[in-house]
Amino acid sequence: MAEALDREIGIFGLTLVPADGGNARDYLAYEDDYLAEARRSLAALADTDLVIGLTHLHMEDDRRLASLKAEYPNFRIIVGGHEHEPEHQPENETSAQIMKGASNARAIWRIDVDFTEAGGEPRITTQLIDLDETIAEAPDYQAEVADKWRGRLLEVLPFLPATLGYAAVPFDAREVTVRNEESNWGNFVADRMRTAFGDEPPADFAFINSGTLRIDDYIADDITYEDIARTFGFSSFLHYLTMSGAEFRETLEAGYRGEGPSKGYFPQVSGFRVCVDRSQPEGRRILQLELPSESGWSEIAPGADYLVVAPEFLVGGGDGYRFPEDREPSRPGSELKYLVIDAILSATARGEAVGEAVDPRRPRIAFAPEPGVDCFP
Repeated sequence: MAEALDREIGIFGLTLVPADGGNARDYLAYEDDYLAEARRSLAALADTDLVIGLTHLHMEDDRRLASLKAEYPNFRIIVGGHEHEPEHQPENETSAQIMKGASNARAIWRIDVDFTEAGGEPRITTQLIDLDETIAEAPDYQAEVADKWRGRLLEVLPFLPATLGYAAVPFDAREVTVRNEESNWGNFVADRMRTAFGDEPPADFAFINSGTLRIDDYIADDITYEDIARTFGFSSFLHYLTMSGAEFRETLEAGYRGEGPSKGYFPQVSGFRVCVDRSQPEGRRILQLELPSESGWSEIAPGADYLVVAPEFLVGGGDGYRFPEDREPSRPGSELKYLVIDAILSATARGEAVGEAVDPRRPRIAFAPEPGVDCFP
């Protein structure tokens, strides 16, 4: 029989501060130096047998934290959130292992820690498990969990199943689409933004961070209020401001920074098209940034002024976007979800369905076929 061993496991937590896109709470104080906070926790847990970091940070911040293993060898694991697709960085002599699962419980990590190895050091094994149709649902889940809580929700919001209109084609609002490429749901939403402050003339450009679009599903046939409520989990009041073409390009570069899939800052766009080369250094990944012209398409002029609409969250610096500090944004306009609802209801009143498929011949967002090669002729 194996000998029973008493082991101490230390766990510390870190989450995004408001300046990095975290939630602001009046009753909390914030320290924005993640490394300093982690060092304080690791020092307090120095005598434990294993330390696990439970984080909700950007992957680049988790990588910096992982390097603290060089100072604190018992720091072996970071279990992270925020990214919405699985990511993994293996452990080495100077860096802790990082594991990030998928959003909406689509994939999880199993972590086994074995202290019975010679020398007393824990042996850590990990496995990524897809929670797909091969995983049996608990027999009482539908009745005891899903139906119960949906019933309580409908008591408060009985209009959730109400039909607002009809989709001409299925809208692809899955995270794997809206956070990585052009989405026809993202197009529909972003197009509403350009007329948020009046139709004549509409704003030149609009864009929204894909992390605002939370539904992670298809929207097909009937469009219900629930589809809109699931899409907009956060308030999205809009602002407009004037920017030069050079300023707009610099601001939009934030949407293509970093590595890995499914970043919430990836933008869905309206009024322009963009060619991105991820092989280039950060801040220089936009190869082409064009707007419609009489001759077809033309490059956005660096010195010209353009009217841009964006959500309040981004204008305030959320998701890493930086707008010109010397440009005063407008007062907040209507909340975006009500603009979307109004567009659907107006179409329904005219007897029309809404939406169209992404046209691969006329993409709004394209990626360089080879390093340094333009997407658009």
